[in-house]
Amino acid sequence: MTSTVTVTRGLATRDGVTLPVVCVLLASLALALASGAEPVVVPATTWPVLVAMVVAVVALVAAIRALGGGWSDLRRLLTLLTVMVAAYPGVWALAVIVTGQAPNSTAAWATGVLAGIAHLPVVGAFSVVPLISVRYLGPGTGRSVLAAVFVLGAAAAATFVVFFDDFDPLRASALVPSAFGERVGMALNLCYLATVVLGPGMALLATWRSAADVAAARRLAMVAGSSLAGTLLVMVCGAVGGASILGAVVLLVGMYAALAVVVTGCVRSLATQLVGPAQTATSPMPGMLSMPPAERAAQDPSTAGPESTSAKSAPNDGPGRAPVATGAATTAGGLEVLTRRENEVMQLLADGLSNAGIAARLVLSERTVDAHLRSVFVKLELPQGPEHNRRVQAVNAFRAGATAAPADAPWTRASA
Repeated sequence: MTSTVTVTRGLATRDGVTLPVVCVLLASLALALASGAEPVVVPATTWPVLVAMVVAVVALVAAIRALGGGWSDLRRLLTLLTVMVAAYPGVWALAVIVTGQAPNSTAAWATGVLAGIAHLPVVGAFSVVPLISVRYLGPGTGRSVLAAVFVLGAAAAATFVVFFDDFDPLRASALVPSAFGERVGMALNLCYLATVVLGPGMALLATWRSAADVAAARRLAMVAGSSLAGTLLVMVCGAVGGASILGAVVLLVGMYAALAVVVTGCVRSLATQLVGPAQTATSPMPGMLSMPPAERAAQDPSTAGPESTSAKSAPNDGPGRAPVATGAATTAGGLEVLTRRENEVMQLLADGLSNAGIAARLVLSERTVDAHLRSVFVKLELPQGPEHNRRVQAVNAFRAGATAAPADAPWTRASA
């Protein structure tokens, strides 16, 4: 018993994804099997859909784990999405069970509404996940498009809650019976479904705009490819399913498969380490960027940023030996003036991440990242003006400093 409790606590503390997802998954499968609903009437509880759901959940959990350190906001979003994906068949099964036991009751209405809007977060993921990835990689990508998707989804959900009425096999009365309201809700739902094209569209646009930055363009191409493949897969399954009596089953199976493709591709675009110049002497070692910020700062106080870097020095080992500063970088190539945190920021900038992506990766605010970059620009004495792109100049200087290090230097051997 003690060992079971220990394992459970370990899952809850070290892996905040697996335990809640497994619990929801098992509950959803149990409800779907217990409902006994007809496949034509409730396609979400059929065996093909349940199998596709389990495969999608496994793929999403693997994608979350592949993120590595940082990305706390994205990790929470994907965890919530995974729970909703696992719960979708169970929600429909619960609505069928409650309707059968107490038709036209408040409980039947509540579970019917929940089942009717359960697909909205899953549909939204086809645009939200690529748009977030584009924001972490593409220059100048704001939050307005993301906000529009969320507002449209909320409006579609609200109209369904207010005007939802009987539809087979659910039995409940609408809060506000209105044929016009139903038409408005249907129009909003269709508009929301159309947002699935925003992900690949914005990713392709960002890839084109970032053509000069090879690292960012490669990552954005991964986002565009995966989101476009997922969108096309859903459309093809919808078209094929339209000619079949089990069309909704085909569509749901395609939706789960497409979601796994989109999320896996977007996570890969953020987590994949692109091949580039060797690390500098003071670039973080391979495991350091995967550490939590507190642990990373404990091992290396200089990673807390320039504002917390003190002029600590190592004790002299002999007469005439100068103290060695630990708060600044000591790399070859003219980058010795940068702190370790600034080297971390520059490494991620050179690897194709935007300010928002660097902030998400290092669990910092965007304002802090801006401050680090301004400090780098000043320390490297980069010219400013409309004809100068200091970000590109800083990346070029960083890469030049990395390649200037000797091939047999101790840090290049350690990071190999």
